[in-house]
Amino acid sequence: MNITAIFVELLIIGFGVLCWLTLIIAYFLGLKIDSSLFNIKPILIAPLTSIAYIFGIVTDRLLRDPFVFLIENPSKKIIHKEYQSKFNNLKKISVDVKESFKPMELEKYVRANSPQLGQKIDYNRNRLRICRAWVLHFLLITIAFILWNSKVKVTDGAPMIGIIVTGFILFGLTLFTSIKLSIDHQRDIIESSEIILMNKKQNTKEN
Repeated sequence: MNITAIFVELLIIGFGVLCWLTLIIAYFLGLKIDSSLFNIKPILIAPLTSIAYIFGIVTDRLLRDPFVFLIENPSKKIIHKEYQSKFNNLKKISVDVKESFKPMELEKYVRANSPQLGQKIDYNRNRLRICRAWVLHFLLITIAFILWNSKVKVTDGAPMIGIIVTGFILFGLTLFTSIKLSIDHQRDIIESSEIILMNKKQNTKEN
């Protein structure tokens, strides 16, 4: 993945932190937020971008281990069970081309042997990281809004309920999408490994 893509990814993640952090600060200070908040002076854009970038780095790293434990590892088990026959076939092919076949290291194998397929893997993981971060962001934004609004009383009734319900719906959708993306990511790794091994087997026969 190129540097620009990584930078943009971390900015998107960091922007989410700024959203719920602003609401939390406004809650503690009892501040009402209006449209003037978005009239950012040009001189503040660079510092805010830097802060969002730093928040993105921190959030991405802190979420990684819980996400791997709660979502990615279960996804691997599901796909490894679903693709058991394909794994057996890959093992046979790997013996023919004298490759070391380790199911848990296939992602590294793809990156090492095919830049094109490796870029596709990186693109999928990029989407996955953004989505998993926004699972947390939508949850915290919704909770922070509930706390803030209960203190400053900006809205109530149907509009308030609508905002809260929308927040929890977005939380649920991003969680569901993260699980799906994680499963798709594992499928793509296996299928990419198969393509590489089949190509190597074909080259071995031709030679």
